[in-house]
Amino acid sequence: MNWLRIAAFSAFLLTGLFVWAQEPAEEEDDTPITGGITYSPVVPEDELPRDPFKSPFEIEKEREATVTVATGIPNAENRLPHSISEMDLKGIYLDARTGYWAIFSIGGEYDWFQVGTLLRDADLVNITDKAVFFKHYTSEDSDHIREVVKELHRGEE
Repeated sequence: MNWLRIAAFSAFLLTGLFVWAQEPAEEEDDTPITGGITYSPVVPEDELPRDPFKSPFEIEKEREATVTVATGIPNAENRLPHSISEMDLKGIYLDARTGYWAIFSIGGEYDWFQVGTLLRDADLVNITDKAVFFKHYTSEDSDHIREVVKELHRGEE
């Protein structure tokens, strides 16, 4: 039994000597990599956080779409800069004096709108206790109009 312990210890020492005798691996260059796209977890104050599920190409297409202003829409200069495609209906509030208010989430912030609000590409026409109705201008002509309904579902109330 003693000779087994001596053999195991000898094998351990030989392995250690073998590893120690090898040349040390070349050290890698510790200079940081520069250039390319960098990530900063801090969002500048003038920007909204980016949706992580959209590619930068989709975001750029949305920005280009928001820059174009339809000239054939009535009162184009008196409209809010929001598009109905970027608005998510979060709630509907009934005030006894002023009537219904629609609560929308736009880019992470909440805004309240009443009937008659003019958006960049639509007019808010009607608000009921379960839905909001828009007159959406589908092109630069005021002749191309469709009705868009955003419904409030039970799980969102």
